[in-house]
Amino acid sequence: MYYRLRLTNYFDIWGNKKDGWEVNNQCIEWDDVWTKDLDNRTLLKILKDTGFLQKHVRINQIDFEWLGPECCEISARRNHYPLGRIEIIDQMEDD
Repeated sequence: MYYRLRLTNYFDIWGNKKDGWEVNNQCIEWDDVWTKDLDNRTLLKILKDTGFLQKHVRINQIDFEWLGPECCEISARRNHYPLGRIEIIDQMEDD
């Protein structure tokens, strides 16, 4: 199965680690990336390859939290700062 993904960028965040974070504004970065795998390492590679995350970011610095079968929240591990959301918006069977 291949999955078409959409990345929503949480580019305006209010709050702090102690009191919590609130997404004030967001935008769709892309919605045309296809992948066969949905594991954390593959998602991290996609985020780096598309320029959303810098190349030096490591897997132990990011959390991927699946909120359901089609929505994954992305945050910084050290302070839970929300970065964005990946959604599965289409699926295609393998040939």
